[in-house]
Amino acid sequence: MKRILIVVLGVIVVALVVLSFVIDGIATSKARDQAEKLSREWGRPVQIGSVAVKFLTGLGVRVSGVQIGPAAGEPLPLVDLQRVEVKMALIRAALSGGKDVEIRSAVIDGLTVNIVKMPDGTTNLEQLQHTLSSETKPAEPAQKKESDLSFLRVDHAALHDGKIALVDKDRQLSVQHLDVEVNDLRAGKPLEVVLKAAVLTEKQNLELHVKAAPLPPSLTPTPTTLVLRIDPPIDLAPLGPFAGKELGLQSGTFDADFDAQLGAAVPGGSGPT
Repeated sequence: MKRILIVVLGVIVVALVVLSFVIDGIATSKARDQAEKLSREWGRPVQIGSVAVKFLTGLGVRVSGVQIGPAAGEPLPLVDLQRVEVKMALIRAALSGGKDVEIRSAVIDGLTVNIVKMPDGTTNLEQLQHTLSSETKPAEPAQKKESDLSFLRVDHAALHDGKIALVDKDRQLSVQHLDVEVNDLRAGKPLEVVLKAAVLTEKQNLELHVKAAPLPPSLTPTPTTLVLRIDPPIDLAPLGPFAGKELGLQSGTFDADFDAQLGAAVPGGSGPT
């Protein structure tokens, strides 16, 4: 009997592996079809390298090699994404009819956003936003009702090694080595977001912790505490050409080392600040 069970389990595992390869091919094909459609609508190439689906340890989806490329006259792609991977408890979600959804992890690796200043003073990001807004019909105003997301919980969400680059001709400034982490996001639990980044330098020099009160069913956070550390101070002089003549920024530094209780200073908050 034991041998039969082992053989059956082996067959199931092999079948799942084969099925995952088949689904990978279908998912990748569908994703690339969608990318071609977006390329035509946005006027810039959109690429998706591959989509992989896993079942053996719960449902997992990994998308790799995503790029929103440059439109005509732009020197760099707008977005480069190495990989995004989401893992969730499939059986729990299925048995609950979608009323208990647990995302075990959602991780983004290697996200780069290049914001390029164009000769007319606009940026590539603004041009894409203009394209999107011209395609979207304005929605009729409706009463906003907070969604109940208490069925959802996220054990771990993170961004690893992100980068935001500001590009103006031969000048480039960047916020790089950007790491963001959130754990145990769910209704009724307090929330903490941790952000670290290298601002205008090669090594991380900024660390930000934002804490929020226990989340309501809508999962809309109400920040209660902010902790900011900058070490060493950030030299602001390189921002001058990007800030424009109106701001008149020529030199300066930005330094911070404080803990702040936000209290009533934020919407929905209470208590002293």
